Amino acid sequence: MLKNSKLASRDACTPENLVMESFVWTSDIHLDRMDDIEYKELKEWIVEKDADALVLAGDIAEADSVVDYLLDLEATIQRKIYFVLGNHDFYKGSYKQVRDDIRDVVEKNENLKWLSDLEIIELNNLTAMIGHEGWGDARYGNFTVNGPVPRDFMLIDDLVKLKRVQYVEKLNKLGDISAEHIGRVLREAVKDYENIFLVTHVPPFQEASLGKDLRICDDQKLTFYSCKAVGDVIKEIMLENPENNLTVLCGHTHQKCEVQVLVNLKVQVKESGYGVFYDPIVVNLTS
Repeated sequence: MLKNSKLASRDACTPENLVMESFVWTSDIHLDRMDDIEYKELKEWIVEKDADALVLAGDIAEADSVVDYLLDLEATIQRKIYFVLGNHDFYKGSYKQVRDDIRDVVEKNENLKWLSDLEIIELNNLTAMIGHEGWGDARYGNFTVNGPVPRDFMLIDDLVKLKRVQYVEKLNKLGDISAEHIGRVLREAVKDYENIFLVTHVPPFQEASLGKDLRICDDQKLTFYSCKAVGDVIKEIMLENPENNLTVLCGHTHQKCEVQVLVNLKVQVKESGYGVFYDPIVVNLTS
């Protein structure tokens, strides 16, 4: 028996009361690196599946093109697009500039839904979606001041200005912002929905952060490839709510991975590559 009276009293999931039957999910599509043929085939694939929505878990393009690609995708598929941003979406720009651009375009287009600025999205009477970017928060692994760092620190204006000794502090803060939003919204979502999808860019557990050898990333890469702050808060909430189920949809590492963290908490990482069309995944909500 579900503990929440509102949730327990909802009608069984039937075709008559469904809000959404399926959605297409993908991540790290890097459309700015795709040639015209690959991009056309990707859009045709999405349209052919005739799902109710498209879900993007970040790294859509870069700062100077992400808005244009979102608009073009929406014009093609004519469905709602739920998305979070990835680190690449801020390349050649600043956090404020990109966020302002995204807020401006979603205000003008009702089919574009930036999850980081939203609360709970109801998909059907039992299922909801929430989301936030996440960021490699330097709490896993072992960051060394003299070690290699990702291109983020060369291509995102806010990070270029930092000295190396400031990197960890900034990454901690970025992870905390995501964890605060996700924790607050998830605690509300479990009251009313049995099944919840969390869309984020960075895997929230080190077990889901794999390298090309399909092993957990080394200590240096884990600093940037996992968000412990988000993992800690969602694990705590799901332990407290064993009757609910949480599925995390993320990317960032480009390595396909599925990890069952708890009986009721699963993480799925989408495989991807730069400028290459990898089949998205159709998530069926009726099965």
